[in-house]
Amino acid sequence: EITTVRALVSWCQFMSKEMNEPLSVSALGTVTKEEYFAAIPQMTEAALHDACTATNPRTPSYEDVKAIYERLW
Repeated sequence: EITTVRALVSWCQFMSKEMNEPLSVSALGTVTKEEYFAAIPQMTEAALHDACTATNPRTPSYEDVKAIYERLW
């Protein structure tokens, strides 16, 4: 199962590179690091209040979502 997940992640990364899609927010070049990190608390709250969050198999905490946004930079 882990091998399958890793293969899927590798394939998605490969396809993103093939299509010249950025793999991070910083690679977009449309927002500064300061602007992005200043917006993380608001984006985190919005994600936690999104209707789709309730259907996640695992309920994320504020810190979980915040960490995801930080890693996306």
